[in-house]
Amino acid sequence: MKTSTHYKYIEWRNPSGLHDDIGMSISELKFLQDELHFLRDLVAEDTLELIYNITHEKAAQIAIALRGYDKRVKRLLKEMQAHANNLQVLIDDIDVPNEVKEYKNTHYELMISTMDLHADVKKTKRTIFKMLAEIMKKSKQKNLH
Repeated sequence: MKTSTHYKYIEWRNPSGLHDDIGMSISELKFLQDELHFLRDLVAEDTLELIYNITHEKAAQIAIALRGYDKRVKRLLKEMQAHANNLQVLIDDIDVPNEVKEYKNTHYELMISTMDLHADVKKTKRTIFKMLAEIMKKSKQKNLH
């Protein structure tokens, strides 16, 4: 998913605000890693396939998507950590031309990548939860009969 916006959003942030953004994003990505682990286990154990009677291909597609998200989370976490370490560049007293602009551009790209990842994972979670809701409905109907 590609989002198109302006870099102006970041231009108004000060180093403290940028630091807060990075810290929050790293925390969210770590939580997302745990969520993905849970969802991968749910799909990997063929739980959905057995209960919902979905095709193996559909379960495999979900599993592949989750593995892809996990790789994206790991890459973004690594980039965020390095980016957070580079924040010192903005705080030091050495004035290098375009350093603030370059840092903010990178910051912006990382924030957008994180938002895109969250949106993609949300779609897959909806698919999984729809399946679980159907399972629960069928289970209730069986108990009523």
